[in-house]
Amino acid sequence: RSSDLAPAPPLSIPAAVLQQGVTGTAYSATIAAKGGIPPLTWSLLSGTLPPGLTLTTNTQTGGTLPPTTGEVAGIPTAPGTYTFAVQVHDSAIPEQNATQTFSITITNPVPPVITTTSLPNGVTAQGYNSPVQASGGVSPLTWSITGGLLPPGLILNASNGVISGMPQRVGTSTFTVK
Repeated sequence: RSSDLAPAPPLSIPAAVLQQGVTGTAYSATIAAKGGIPPLTWSLLSGTLPPGLTLTTNTQTGGTLPPTTGEVAGIPTAPGTYTFAVQVHDSAIPEQNATQTFSITITNPVPPVITTTSLPNGVTAQGYNSPVQASGGVSPLTWSITGGLLPPGLILNASNGVISGMPQRVGTSTFTVK
């Protein structure tokens, strides 16, 4: 009999601050609901998610999310502050729903800056291995020589910024790394 059933706990989505994201970098934020009867169904009610992000649910991910959560995830493609409302429905009879408004700020990445200001001297006919280091940017970084020449026998690894090899002659070389 329906009068013997306990009422479903009230369904709500607690307010939360979603972390900022960076264009071109994977983003994931979990939105949790309290109460209600799972499974829950999440939807975007109004507003706009940042381009490149979607709202997914437990049923869409094959059960990998907890049954009371939704996830905003993807790779954002445009900077800005995006405000949107999500709604969740439960499986109670009668169905309950709850709504909450969130915002996410997406920024452009900090440009990479080379932090290495000098390299150690090499010795002819002895192995040389020294990284050029940087901060900022979005991985993976790509390295190149944009001016001058490395000493004969040395190369710059484009994927990790390491200058290595065996110097072939005495002298000073001036070059620019990007």
